[in-house]
Amino acid sequence: MNEQEVVEHLATWLQNNGWNVVRANHRGPGFDIEARQGLNRWFIEAKGDYHGDEPNNRMNFNQALGFVLNNRQYPDAKYSVAFPDIPFYRRLWQRSPQAGRFPVNSCLLVSNGAAVDELF
Repeated sequence: MNEQEVVEHLATWLQNNGWNVVRANHRGPGFDIEARQGLNRWFIEAKGDYHGDEPNNRMNFNQALGFVLNNRQYPDAKYSVAFPDIPFYRRLWQRSPQAGRFPVNSCLLVSNGAAVDELF
């Protein structure tokens, strides 16, 4: 699943869960997704799968965490990273120390069937 597909599936999932998707675009500056629900804001940085290429997927994972770290502007907002739900990304999240994930609140893993698993 590429980055565009992750963004599209997440935008639909967010809308189905009561969020207003303000931005859903994997190109250009800023977070790939910005959503609002009342006064709540959620910013999501998404990455795709390099067809099982672990070094590139690891780079994607690190870049997503770094992007959130460098672009967090609203202390009360929720910040997440999102990836295709493949074992490699799941393992990277589960094995990374919580202190190393700050300020990311959660990891969203998107399956081909568009199901989303949010890991904290």
